[in-house]
Amino acid sequence: MRISSTLASWSCFLFLLTVCCTGLELSLDLDSPSQAGSCAVLRCVEDSQATFTSSMRQYDINTSPRNISRLSVFQSYPSISGGKNSNALDLGVEIAFLTPGKNRLRQLTNGIKIDGILEDGRASLTLVLSKSIDCLAYFACQLRTVDTNGEESVSLSRVHQRRKGNKEESLMSAVSKILNIVHQLDAKVTLAGKSTEKLENNINTLKNKVETLDKNFETKTFLVSRATERMESKMEKIENKVDDLENNLTVSKLTEKLESKMDVLMNRLGNEMGTLQRVIRNGFVSFENRIKDRLQNGFEDKLDQVLLKTHEAIDSQCADVYKMFNTSFAALGRYLKQEQKEICMNLNAELQNCSRSPKNTTDAPLTTDVNQSTVDTQTAVHDLSYQVNSTAAAVIKDLFSLKQCTRGITTTLPHDPYSYHLIQPSTDSILNGPYLCDTETDGGGWIVIQRRSIGDVDFYRSWDEYKNGFGDMSSDFWLGNEQIHNITSKGSYELRVELVFEDGSTGYARYNRFSIADENSKYALTIGGYSGTARDSMARNNGQSFTTKDRDNDADDNRNCGERFKGGWWYWHCSYANINGEWRGLLGEGGMFWKTYPSFKLVYFSEMKIRLL
Repeated sequence: MRISSTLASWSCFLFLLTVCCTGLELSLDLDSPSQAGSCAVLRCVEDSQATFTSSMRQYDINTSPRNISRLSVFQSYPSISGGKNSNALDLGVEIAFLTPGKNRLRQLTNGIKIDGILEDGRASLTLVLSKSIDCLAYFACQLRTVDTNGEESVSLSRVHQRRKGNKEESLMSAVSKILNIVHQLDAKVTLAGKSTEKLENNINTLKNKVETLDKNFETKTFLVSRATERMESKMEKIENKVDDLENNLTVSKLTEKLESKMDVLMNRLGNEMGTLQRVIRNGFVSFENRIKDRLQNGFEDKLDQVLLKTHEAIDSQCADVYKMFNTSFAALGRYLKQEQKEICMNLNAELQNCSRSPKNTTDAPLTTDVNQSTVDTQTAVHDLSYQVNSTAAAVIKDLFSLKQCTRGITTTLPHDPYSYHLIQPSTDSILNGPYLCDTETDGGGWIVIQRRSIGDVDFYRSWDEYKNGFGDMSSDFWLGNEQIHNITSKGSYELRVELVFEDGSTGYARYNRFSIADENSKYALTIGGYSGTARDSMARNNGQSFTTKDRDNDADDNRNCGERFKGGWWYWHCSYANINGEWRGLLGEGGMFWKTYPSFKLVYFSEMKIRLL
């Protein structure tokens, strides 16, 4: 009963320091202790050190993250006489603590049950008091934190108990509050002073750097101004030199001289071409007279031998003219090289005069301009020389190249190794595009209309594509049904089909009659008069219309032969020949084939060509 009356006569107050909002809380619960047999529960909690940092930033004070180094609880007893224990600065005896190395605590000391934990920036100590003397004691909670710079900060909270109406105890409590506030303010001022000192040092450093930059800027500005003046002066001198150089030697003057030489050359070329035409004309007149004489005198030599001798004579005359042209163009080339050499020497001399002034790094752009002007002039001379050579080559090519594809004709260009020639149609030609001429096979004069040699072109095409033609005449192609019709409708033509089979054997099929109708008649085929080393596999195609995958014109009512054999052709039911089929495909499944005795053979090369009879 004495203990209860004593506790009832006391009241408890809790002082929590709120300056800077440290988050440190200290409480003493006398009214409802949590465990039986206890008189009070004391709790000291540090909730978050981030609150302290946030509050410091409100006052523009630079802060660093802080870590809890120690949380302690101290106990002292009040002294009515005002002795040692009555000193408000005396924290008393440390009865419990937590550190990062000792982050958990559970013990019973002098009748006080203690639980504590420190983790994740949060620390708490809970003391369950069972003795009446402990429930009348003073308690203090002290928090020590350290920032990344190693600076320590201390926070403190106290709880004092006093009797009701005791003025001395009230005064001591007020003094204790004031001292706690002073203690916290002192810590704050010390930290703010250090931050202010750092800020002042940074400002002084920035001022020094700005002063240095100002001085350097003034110096650089002066140097740039001087360099600009010198550059303008040099620029004016160089521009005057360049003007003089352009006045003394211009590309237009050089062009006039070269054009004059070209006129002389073209006049000579015209005269020589006239001479060549007269030689050829006289040769043919002489040939005609010789033929008449021989026929009248019963000459029995074959006409082919006479033609051969005549061609040899014409080739000899053309070779002489070709040699004469080469001599003329070589002389022109030497003249152009000499003119270019003289121009470069003059330009180099002028450049040496321009570069005799004192060297300076600021002159580099001006020298570059002059050098570029020289390069431009040299390039113009080179281009003009190239143009002359190209013109000469074109004249020779046009003079000696084939103009039409007829039997017995040979190319008049000396040392020509090719038997195929691409001919551009003349204005009176029946063709509206270039075509390939075979000048070698069986006397030449063959217009190639189809070729399968390397398999780089797909022949599984539509009606319009077969109509207009496709591929490249340097590899695989189809000339086009419209072109083939235009050719065969203007005369009587024969057809030759060259073949190479999968086993390496070769053969050909020749038909002395070949033509196709127009599109309205579905490009129907007319063929006849077979001879050759390969079997006549196109006999059943005679009279058939052309069929593609999108135009079924064959005689088979149950299927489209163009789809089955993957090509365009004059199919019947369907065909013994399928050289427009799939490249290296399978027999019976769209591959290229030609029926020979006794069976079909895969075709690895084919070429169709026609010749005027």
